[in-house]
Amino acid sequence: MSAGNDKIELELEEYLSQVRHDIRVHLTVMNEGISMVLDGLGKKDCEKCFYLLKIALDHVEQVNELTKNMLSSSTFKSKVSGIKKK
Repeated sequence: MSAGNDKIELELEEYLSQVRHDIRVHLTVMNEGISMVLDGLGKKDCEKCFYLLKIALDHVEQVNELTKNMLSSSTFKSKVSGIKKK
């Protein structure tokens, strides 16, 4: 295994680690907001319910954008191609 491939694999792993972290953060925020609404918060305060759902929707959109960027990233594609050539 060459040093170049080791570097590519390390960079790819760092990239994927950051993406996983970013996605987990957004999923956690969505989960908490939706859980609060489902647990009955909305019965007492409809404005708060809509606010939490708006936050969850914003994070859904951010995860969608992260996923789209990751899958279309030329950096990601080039790193995967480099590893496949080994």
